[in-house]
Amino acid sequence: MTLPVSEMQGSHWLLDMINELEVGLLVLDRHYQVVIWNAFMENHSALTANATVGQSIFALYPDLQDSWFASKLETLFSLGTRGQSNWEQRPYLFPFPAARPITSPLDHMRQNITLLPLRAATGEVTHAGVVVYDVTELAATHYAMRTQPQQA
Repeated sequence: MTLPVSEMQGSHWLLDMINELEVGLLVLDRHYQVVIWNAFMENHSALTANATVGQSIFALYPDLQDSWFASKLETLFSLGTRGQSNWEQRPYLFPFPAARPITSPLDHMRQNITLLPLRAATGEVTHAGVVVYDVTELAATHYAMRTQPQQA
């Protein structure tokens, strides 16, 4: 199918926007291979899209295989249900360094994670979308408030 020039330009813009989001976005196929790895993921992981696309997420991050993440992905593919994780439940999924290591009490980025089932035209879940939100500032503020002495 050929798209009119205006639709092709719109698709190009959409891809640019996805790549430049201030959230991590990756897409995994049914075999857990990376299909999309946006600029946020590149910047925080030090792994380029070229180095990750086609690779198993479990080869890139071996600690994830025997974790909550592997179980959530299995549920997503088999039941087609969304999943999520909050930084208070699980501080981070990907061990990215904190953006401000000197001024922050946190050594790793704190992350909220959303897992999205992505369906083919047939309705079958063929891919998993993973959205990684950097909530380090929120977590650092929360941490600071809990450790400050209470004022009368």
